[in-house]
Amino acid sequence: MSERRILVIGSQCQALSQLGFLPQAAQELYRVMIDPERGACVSALEGEGLLIDPTVRDTKDAIKKAYRRAAKDEATLFIAYIGHGERADEDFYLLPQDAE
Repeated sequence: MSERRILVIGSQCQALSQLGFLPQAAQELYRVMIDPERGACVSALEGEGLLIDPTVRDTKDAIKKAYRRAAKDEATLFIAYIGHGERADEDFYLLPQDAE
């Protein structure tokens, strides 16, 4: 079986109201996903695959690195985003901490 990798991003846009369930929800999901008997994943990044309130740039960089690493290792990649977002027609935009 190929390796399973996880990147969890929990983020609130500064311009919007606070989400009371963050960062705890993101932290709990990450713990479940890296538990060998439940999610059986390893970090999608070097070090921890959990980002809390990253900037737009850090979010983009983390997603790119996770994709590259998973592709190189032929691993399954899970990306979870918990936080602010916005839908425009058929598109959905993630809203990290410094999003406008």
